[in-house]
Amino acid sequence: MTIDIGEGVEEEITVYEGDNPKTIAMAVVKKHSLKPEVAKIIETNIIQNLITVRAQATFSPSRPLYT
Repeated sequence: MTIDIGEGVEEEITVYEGDNPKTIAMAVVKKHSLKPEVAKIIETNIIQNLITVRAQATFSPSRPLYT
């Protein structure tokens, strides 16, 4: 999954079954020194993408849900 950080910067993340979207979002915010309120937006985008992927595919716990 690609997250647009802004100003031409993108972050590629891999989400696995059991990963916490909030934790991932907070790590992205910290890594890029973003405003804390951006974490909720990123978290929501991760959740929406996971819902889409789960609806479209069968997955194994050892495979990424979304990259």
